[in-house]
Amino acid sequence: MMLSIMVSAFTALNMLNDTKLDAQSAFGVYKIRRELRDHVNYFLVEEMKLAGKYAAIREDGAPDIRDGRVFFAGETDEEKHRNAEEYARKRKELCEVDAGEIGEKVTIRVPADMRLAPVFFELLEPFAVVEIDGAAL
Repeated sequence: MMLSIMVSAFTALNMLNDTKLDAQSAFGVYKIRRELRDHVNYFLVEEMKLAGKYAAIREDGAPDIRDGRVFFAGETDEEKHRNAEEYARKRKELCEVDAGEIGEKVTIRVPADMRLAPVFFELLEPFAVVEIDGAAL
């Protein structure tokens, strides 16, 4: 399974952080997060290494990333563009790393009145059977 799928699922699970779930569902969320955590941490560390290599560096020594946007190093626009392209290529390679598989799917029941984007279900599909008020989707 591609690393980017795991990272996206982990992000989707964050939407449930403040939701009161039944014990089985809460444990299911915990299990998925536990299995994905090391993969997500690896991705974040490697992504930051890439930013450190290709981004402009702020006065405090950190890569120049503001509001999720990377500002690339370079004296000229051409150099900045080259760094941006190389960063994008390397980040795509990172996203496509085969991170293996995780355990069995879990069942997560969400409240019927919970407001979720459709992509939530798509992102969790490899890891969970999502039910709404007991009706499997």
